[in-house]
Amino acid sequence: MAPFIFWNLAFYTIIRTQLSFWGMVKSEMYYLRKFYTYEELEAAVIEYIDYYNTRRYQKRLNCMTPLEYRQYLLSSAA
Repeated sequence: MAPFIFWNLAFYTIIRTQLSFWGMVKSEMYYLRKFYTYEELEAAVIEYIDYYNTRRYQKRLNCMTPLEYRQYLLSSAA
């Protein structure tokens, strides 16, 4: 029974994180613009993900971008 509970908790955490991210995408990018084609929307999502990972500083990551924080963790582990 314990492995099932752990898997359920891990699954819930992953889903919650994804929903939070896509909610942020919608509020910071999608609702602010009009998209006339699927290609425009796809390009905007790709651009936003690049912005989120490389230029959007996050307080919960010690005011670093996700990419900077990942590099920091990798250098700390070495």
